[in-house]
Amino acid sequence: MRRILIATCLAALGCSSSTAGSQPGDQPVSDAGADVLPDSGQGPDDAAEAAAFPDVFAEPGEASDGDAADCKGIAPNPYCDNGGCYAPKGCFLMGSAPDEPGHDDLETQVAVTFDQVIWIMRHEATIADWTAEGFAVPTPSTQDVGACTDPDCPVTGITLFEALAFANAYSLHRSQPSCYKLDGCTGDVGQGMVCQSVVALLDSDGYCRGYRVPTSAEWEYAARGGTTTAFYNGPMDAAADATACADDQHLDGIAWYCHNAGSPPSTHPAGQKQQNPLDLYDMAGNAAEWVTDEYPSKPLKPEPLAEMIASISADGPGQVRGGSAASPPAQCRSASRASVPKDARYSSIGFRLVQTFLPAQ
Repeated sequence: MRRILIATCLAALGCSSSTAGSQPGDQPVSDAGADVLPDSGQGPDDAAEAAAFPDVFAEPGEASDGDAADCKGIAPNPYCDNGGCYAPKGCFLMGSAPDEPGHDDLETQVAVTFDQVIWIMRHEATIADWTAEGFAVPTPSTQDVGACTDPDCPVTGITLFEALAFANAYSLHRSQPSCYKLDGCTGDVGQGMVCQSVVALLDSDGYCRGYRVPTSAEWEYAARGGTTTAFYNGPMDAAADATACADDQHLDGIAWYCHNAGSPPSTHPAGQKQQNPLDLYDMAGNAAEWVTDEYPSKPLKPEPLAEMIASISADGPGQVRGGSAASPPAQCRSASRASVPKDARYSSIGFRLVQTFLPAQ
């Protein structure tokens, strides 16, 4: 059965939304490092613990292919463990409304429904996470922002292929299957590894039980956390010009971006800004984040998309989401995306991992 269903988003669609109500964290998150991901990937072991978060693990109702009216919304009730948080089953509006400042034609809104819970890292993968897997600290080939070197800072300067290799290593060390087959690779991980072939390794149901780099839809679903505004804590206040660096009162509270990340701008340790409704940090600004989908050449269509996880390839334009420490406000919007070559090693680009929550086999 298709696990990600997409349909046209009509203006009258009743997807529920919420505003971010979490308070800014006083200190960087303390769980960065080798133990940032759950050991089993199966979620809470205690049934009573799971029952305390019914909105996370409850069934959202059936969704039919191509029927936007079935979109039931997402009711975020944050549940996090072992360095990650759960995005519940439900739907969201991917893209942005035409009147949102910074909107472009690739952001035509569609409704996306997930029929499985997704676990996602609470913050971008850190230097501590990276080196704990035995990989050397990367050397960016393009220093477009200053990259902080504290172990709690996001790891940057890696190709998409290296992010996939890291996901495989994390899966292996936590007794989970690898999600990617990488062939024809040259260079060491962290020093510009590039591969000629990438294949998603999926089971008969179209899943991988291991850790993955998210698809664009998964990333935006988690970033919004049930919200529909430009940022997860409100609308964009700055000018709509995507190239303009301006102060934005909403973005100031949730992101390191061009106006507040220093001069020259630099990445910062994880978790210093306000989290979103799912308790995820740095989904806007700080480091831009790889996703596995190619950068689209045209707006999403209302008909169901091909299996997003399986569509990964070594060719085509890469895509990053979320904006970086050097980005203007418009590029930090939840709907914004950027095209980057898959072999690029920018000091502004990192990643985080996801895992599909599946019953134990």
